[in-house]
Amino acid sequence: MDYQKVLLILGMHRSGTSLTANWLGQCGLDLGQRLIGATPSNLLGHFEDIDIVEFHENLLRFNHTDLYQGKGNPLSFNDYHVAKAKSLVYLRNQFSNEWGWKQPRALLFSELWQKVLPEAHYFFIYRPFEEVISSLYRREYKKLWLKNPWLPAIFKQLSFRINKNKILQSYLSMWIRHNDEIIQLMSALPSEKVVFISVDKLREYDKQIFDLITQKWGFNLDYIPVNNIFKAEMINQKLLHLSDADPLVKEARSMTKKLVQLETTFIEKL
Repeated sequence: MDYQKVLLILGMHRSGTSLTANWLGQCGLDLGQRLIGATPSNLLGHFEDIDIVEFHENLLRFNHTDLYQGKGNPLSFNDYHVAKAKSLVYLRNQFSNEWGWKQPRALLFSELWQKVLPEAHYFFIYRPFEEVISSLYRREYKKLWLKNPWLPAIFKQLSFRINKNKILQSYLSMWIRHNDEIIQLMSALPSEKVVFISVDKLREYDKQIFDLITQKWGFNLDYIPVNNIFKAEMINQKLLHLSDADPLVKEARSMTKKLVQLETTFIEKL
């Protein structure tokens, strides 16, 4: 397969992947011909290629799971999935010689994409687990009201609150799983092909990162400051309580130290 410049934007859900994709898309990166539009939980849009999303949804169903997959065994794929992924890449190559996509689910199938796109560049972004878990909880709670008649919605939201601790644990497991996948990928990929940044630091180092993507990686883009796109009012920083005695919280705090060190190392090389 002929290689063309490809940039994969990956991170845990609610961690700034949409902001990153929106930014790079406005800078000129081809994100796909058909993108998922805005929703009440993502008012500016998701910036996700519909074909790529559907492919990953099928992969999750093949593994009898969904996007809320947390800690556990690696997910599997077969030769059909590899061939299908290659066909999606072939299609994208017909429209542009440099392109990318944003897809948090892809972190669960990184081995597949390393097979299909061995020369791809990666843009990893992360966000503190307290913020991500709180954001996920608020999003899913709100969805219950938007997607159900008012009376069933009330009972569903009541059940959601009753099971709050269990739900937060599942989200925490998701955060650990996705960010562990990033850490593993960071150790396997050539450092010169990787961006690793937190959503907060992206706003501070966007010009240096843009210069890396264009001057070193060779993408033909036009610079737009991230702060021209970032909407502070869209990020609710009110955090839900998580017990420090929870083993998953302890694991997430330990993982956070690794993520911060990886980010520090990346920034020092900019």
